[in-house]
Amino acid sequence: MKLAVLLNTNQLGGAERSVIEQLRLQREHHELTIFYPELPSKKEELCAFLTKRLGAPGESFFYPLGLYKISRSGGLNPGPLLLALLAAPLWIWHLRRQFHHFDAFYVNGNKAALVPLLLRVFGDRRPIFWHFRDFPSARFFGLIQRIFWRSHESRRDFTLIANSKAVKSALAPFFERDRIKTIYNLPGELPRRQGGKIHRIGVVAMIAPWKGLHEVLQVLALYRSELKLLGVEEVVFYGSSLYLTDGEHRSYETELRRWITEFKLDFVKIESGLNPREIFQRIDLLIHSSISPEPFGRVLVEAMKSGVPVISTALGGAAELVIPGATGLTYLPHHASELFLKIQLLVSDEDLRRSLVERAAQFADQLEAEVSQETQRLFS
Repeated sequence: MKLAVLLNTNQLGGAERSVIEQLRLQREHHELTIFYPELPSKKEELCAFLTKRLGAPGESFFYPLGLYKISRSGGLNPGPLLLALLAAPLWIWHLRRQFHHFDAFYVNGNKAALVPLLLRVFGDRRPIFWHFRDFPSARFFGLIQRIFWRSHESRRDFTLIANSKAVKSALAPFFERDRIKTIYNLPGELPRRQGGKIHRIGVVAMIAPWKGLHEVLQVLALYRSELKLLGVEEVVFYGSSLYLTDGEHRSYETELRRWITEFKLDFVKIESGLNPREIFQRIDLLIHSSISPEPFGRVLVEAMKSGVPVISTALGGAAELVIPGATGLTYLPHHASELFLKIQLLVSDEDLRRSLVERAAQFADQLEAEVSQETQRLFS
């Protein structure tokens, strides 16, 4: 089978790493080409990763910039929308020409899915494998259901793939549940570090309010003396702000930095630009602090693969990964004292820490084997 694999962006994020690692395992069975939208942003990191993992830098496809900006900003700007509509006929012509020799589409997100959906409106009936890395929007998928999934026959060429059971449950109102596959995100090749004492704590997440980074700062402010007595020397927030929306998302990083200064948290800093391999070789403990349900939680399996113990709120798909006392520890969001006590427990109990790391690493290895098998079944 010749697969056209469409990415949502030309940037290398967790979703892109996951699909590349997942499909890399199928190169012996299927011919696949990775495509990304041609955008003004730099694509060098993605192309370098594609070359390293698949032996080719991938190819770009045309995506109207106005339409792409609408999906990123969350707002409806009449100007870009009008330009996108005017460009639609030319865009469809380009898409037909570029993808005519592929047998099926594998799309990694909603923006990329617009390509085969548009072609389908004009009679294209090639199979579409639609992989979801996030919870679906009820309004958007209600529309998709009315247009494309009105009958059993119209759904026959679609396969939906969820990256957790939580996402599968969210997709079930729009599609037959027994035809939605669950394939977890792969962590990729990461070296396993040797465990030791906990001196550096990492919080690895995009900088957004729902990630709960401000709540971790609260814990650090309340228990700074206790943490230092435990031997914690540094806490690093690894991530960057990806949202283009106005309001709290836009100012969130600025607020975090202001709080770090005002609370005089001299042992706390924010870093960006490091890849997972670098991050998980530097930290001794991962705090996963989301205060809203996660579709999956890729940083959790990256930490497990790397031999880094985890403490998580375990909401949504993350609850399928962090089994309390087995693959990690959990705490309730908004409970500062509970998070501190879990940190204290892991720092002071070496046997528990070693047990969690070993069982979590086994879980990550098992997950990789299962993803390979499930992906092979997907295309059989």
